Amino acid sequence: MPAAMIPVDADVAPAKPRRKRTTGAPAEWSSRLPTMLTVKDVARVLRMTPAAVYAMVERGQLPGVVRIGRRRVRIREDALLDLLRQKSTSFAGKAASE
Repeated sequence: MPAAMIPVDADVAPAKPRRKRTTGAPAEWSSRLPTMLTVKDVARVLRMTPAAVYAMVERGQLPGVVRIGRRRVRIREDALLDLLRQKSTSFAGKAASE
């Protein structure tokens, strides 16, 4: 049946527009909440495999780890950046003393 000939029931209310999906957190929280990175993101930054990142997490070598379930983890971006800054300054100090 062509679209123009489909009968419209007058008793049926029109469909409500869909609401945007939100996180549920107030907008002002987003500036205060830490950015969380996935294992894949951390692996890209550190130029290693995700398996190597998981191994570092298990050995306690990565700061800012948040566990979500048994295997799923997130790493706080600020903690990872602090670690990288510490490593780069300690490397620069060693190079200068040689």
